[in-house]
Amino acid sequence: MCSVIVTVAVLLAAPDPSAGHEPPDVGHMALIATTPPPFTDRAELEAALAAVERGGDVEAFWSRVKAVGLPLIFGDHVVLLHRSDAEAVEWRSDLTDWGGGALAAGRRVGDTDLWVYQLDLKPGARLDYKIVELRARWLVDPLNPQQQLGGYGPNSEIRMPAFVPPASVVRRAGVPAGTLGPVEVIRSAKLGADVVVRVYTPAKRADAPRKLPILYVTDGSDYWNDDMGALVTTLDNLIADRRIPPLVAVFVDAWDEKRTQNRREGWFVPQPSTGSRDTPWTTCPFCDFLVDELRPRVESRFSIDPTRRAIMGTSLGGLNAAYLGLRNPDVFPLLVMQSPAVGWQPWIPAGYSKAKTLPRRAVIDPGAYEARFLPGAQLLRDALTARQVPLWYAEALDGHSWGHWRATAAPALEFVFAER
Repeated sequence: MCSVIVTVAVLLAAPDPSAGHEPPDVGHMALIATTPPPFTDRAELEAALAAVERGGDVEAFWSRVKAVGLPLIFGDHVVLLHRSDAEAVEWRSDLTDWGGGALAAGRRVGDTDLWVYQLDLKPGARLDYKIVELRARWLVDPLNPQQQLGGYGPNSEIRMPAFVPPASVVRRAGVPAGTLGPVEVIRSAKLGADVVVRVYTPAKRADAPRKLPILYVTDGSDYWNDDMGALVTTLDNLIADRRIPPLVAVFVDAWDEKRTQNRREGWFVPQPSTGSRDTPWTTCPFCDFLVDELRPRVESRFSIDPTRRAIMGTSLGGLNAAYLGLRNPDVFPLLVMQSPAVGWQPWIPAGYSKAKTLPRRAVIDPGAYEARFLPGAQLLRDALTARQVPLWYAEALDGHSWGHWRATAAPALEFVFAER
């Protein structure tokens, strides 16, 4: 069933006797304000589409769609619609690896400008998508109010009926707020570049540990953005609820200072000494910056527990965390790898199989709908499990999106910072 509640309010001003006008015809106004009925089930929608295809009134059909908005959801089945005179219309998402082709193609309904796209998702799923009018432009869905900000701007969002938005990213009244410090521009000799860094310190608490845990976060400006990672709010809530101890978080950004270039691909992905993607990659100036330049500079300000030092990142940042877990497990014994892009370094799982020193705890957090990243995450899971590394592994019913990572950051951090 498609569960839609439509509320229509008609506000009538009291008649002014001095104006000499008759009171308005309430019955006539109610007819004007009547909303077209929603589709009660999938069979009714399919029948309405078939009628349009046979030459029925597309405007009347579209009025019904606009009245309830998109997506239309019937159990596990999702229907998306769009009107366009483009030669083709696609719905691209992680299900299509954001590419086109048969998996993304919409179907034109008869000779109209109406296009339809249908898919099945599990009840608790959430997914980003965009409409692509070929060969012209990418669009957010104009009839879908739900959006999730991503690295390339906003995407439209499907929230299935059993999806529960994460409470951890909502700022609550009465929760003591930590401090996200000002932007620091640090000159790195290792990188030959300036690096933007911001340091979070927790709200003061009498029972805080004498030595604080510390969390290093790549893609820092995305993680501290409340519309993307919302990690500052998440940390405040977790600390206030005593789900993690008070800690320091260091947000490291790959954007240049003027935000004209995102250098994450060049920084987060170590370079091979031989040029082969199948052999260990040994050169990582960004890793050297974290370990040798940033860490001493930041940690000289605090009393830090080095056994509770974590590195956290998404995608290429998750890959970078996996690499550091091999190269510097003594420095970063705790790993949070959200959707790690293991395919960029396919040797890493085997590297863990042979490593002499291993991380103390690790999180691997892929999305069930990100086909390009899931196999590598599973190989990494198997390698760490075989070495008996304490591991939190979960395939979120989601894609490669900040809608995914913001929701799973809380349980991930709870796991890595659990009391010993």
